[in-house]
Amino acid sequence: MKPMPPRPPRILLLNASLAGASGNTAVLLARIRTALRGKAAVETAVLAGGPDFAALRPQLEAADAFVFGTGTHWDSWSSELQRFLEAATAAEATSLWLGKPA
Repeated sequence: MKPMPPRPPRILLLNASLAGASGNTAVLLARIRTALRGKAAVETAVLAGGPDFAALRPQLEAADAFVFGTGTHWDSWSSELQRFLEAATAAEATSLWLGKPA
């Protein structure tokens, strides 16, 4: 029996832009998605007005790596990313994140 070929990595693109799916961050993440075509299984989650951390947890668990996209506001990340990170605090230093490049 031949060994199974390795599966492509699963990468979750997290759009934390205030503009959501219509801003510059969305354009950049779309380019990343295109560059990864055929090399990885890619999913996108839009945080603005979207699901809460609990709803995103299955996608986060399934991912092998993350790409966080956000604009800069007052020399920092967006309030959407801040809200997400605060909600994710309980999962800090768990297998949800450990060993997964971001």
